[in-house]
Amino acid sequence: MPYSNFRYFNSQVLRSAAYDASAGNLILVFRSGSAYLYVGVSEQVYHDLVSAASIGSHFHAAFRPAFVGRPLSALEVDQLMCSDAVVSARASVFLTLSDGLPVMDFGQ
Repeated sequence: MPYSNFRYFNSQVLRSAAYDASAGNLILVFRSGSAYLYVGVSEQVYHDLVSAASIGSHFHAAFRPAFVGRPLSALEVDQLMCSDAVVSARASVFLTLSDGLPVMDFGQ
């Protein structure tokens, strides 16, 4: 199921992440409101990022040097995650991008 792994962070750098393990695609939403798509991300690399003691530090030290992200608009995020199985999480990511308010993850 695409983008079934959603995480929200208490990080000064990253706000949330959506991961598609079958394709190795990762969407990261930053505190600035920008979102990027990273391709070719293994499950281990995803796990290392989201479980790091400091997600922001890990992103800057290990993830960012290894991957180039493509900027996404809020509409692109919505289109990439268009699936009945992820409707509530898709809406949460859109709200995160559009108004910057904290959102709750109802999918877990």
